[in-house]
Amino acid sequence: MAKWLILNGSPRINGQSAKVIRMLTLLIENKLPDVELEVFEVARHPVEGCNGCEFCNTTDECIIEDEMAELLDLLEEADRVVLVTPTYFAGVPSQLKAVLDRFQQVYWRYTRQREAGELPSKRPLSLYILGDGGDPHGYEGVLATVRSSFAIVGFKVESVVKLIGITRLKSEHLQFEEVFSCKG
Repeated sequence: MAKWLILNGSPRINGQSAKVIRMLTLLIENKLPDVELEVFEVARHPVEGCNGCEFCNTTDECIIEDEMAELLDLLEEADRVVLVTPTYFAGVPSQLKAVLDRFQQVYWRYTRQREAGELPSKRPLSLYILGDGGDPHGYEGVLATVRSSFAIVGFKVESVVKLIGITRLKSEHLQFEEVFSCKG
């Protein structure tokens, strides 16, 4: 059975990202019954930002004790990540950025594996970006940040669904068949 992690990057518990996640969860449960889902919402799991102390450089652990360890465990076990996040001024919300910056503790292990030629294959990540559509600079900052950060923890952005400027979200906007067809 494949394990998928759905990550809600929104600071709003019941916002548009949560609506997208509810829709995706129903579709996955109905169309991909062999997928085990876990949902992690940054709004419900406070994570402090990285303080740059580099404690993790020598220990592979973070000196900050919060719920980041839980998320790293979920990422380690996940066969696929589905990240749903709003775009704020062409970037990710600060709560999600704190999570991504805390991938620093994995960075040092990643660097050692890369130098030794022992990097494991990247697992797929599907990115759903939400926004009202008023930002003239778009969502490219979100995509660049997600690509860079998640590469460190073993994922490659495989698909991007832009839900920008959509006022009435429908299931066809999620492009479910295109994103997840025949993939576990």
